[in-house]
Amino acid sequence: MRGASGSVAIIVQARAGSARLPGKVLMPLVAGRTMLSLMLERLKLSALADVIILATSEERADDAVAAEAASSGVEVFRGSEGDVLSRFVGAAKQFGAGVIVRLCADSPLHDAEIVDRCLREYLDKSRTVDYVSNLMPETFPYGSAVEVFAFDVLLRLDRLSSSLSWREHVTQFLHLNKHLFSLSNVSDEGDHSHLRWAVDYPEDFAFVRCVYEELYQEGKPFSYRDVLALMERCPQLAEINGMRNERLAPSRA
Repeated sequence: MRGASGSVAIIVQARAGSARLPGKVLMPLVAGRTMLSLMLERLKLSALADVIILATSEERADDAVAAEAASSGVEVFRGSEGDVLSRFVGAAKQFGAGVIVRLCADSPLHDAEIVDRCLREYLDKSRTVDYVSNLMPETFPYGSAVEVFAFDVLLRLDRLSSSLSWREHVTQFLHLNKHLFSLSNVSDEGDHSHLRWAVDYPEDFAFVRCVYEELYQEGKPFSYRDVLALMERCPQLAEINGMRNERLAPSRA
């Protein structure tokens, strides 16, 4: 989908030093595969993205994260540990990104079909819309967040985001100042926002591992709908991390 403005880049932020569940992105999930490698494999199914970039920090602790991404066949950018916004700017510049899809590596159930739905919404409306997500309102499970915006919007956020919190969470300034941006949303067919698919705690990892053990087959990726169908057949799965249904600010990744 490369155009005059540059490539369409999925940028996945990740680091090893999560405070809530350290080293989670490199934890083995199924068949000896790490959470990070399985997520990156799923994202390669995107029909609209030109490049996938893993954006991690320059800290020694993240050497293994960078190596895992490289062995998974994706590009790697390393930048500031705390200033994640500057990390995104650096990654976008290095790989000539004109359109950015922002994802977090603690969401290993991401479905490329949902990513492409958000991308298509943005590409169809890019002349009039600054930002597309599936967050306003949330109808997908927590842990399915997709944000799409142009490189010039990223630079705008870089200029305006003066607080450490805004720079740590990349798009927080936009969420706090929606009136300054033109927004569009992609909604699910039903409201599944009560489901928790992000991995922040050991219970979350246990839930995702159960899903992969049930659905994963090498070379046969399962879909978002497959996970919903599994949870309908096995409602006890939601009880594994069901007490963790609060909405957390993303861990610094």
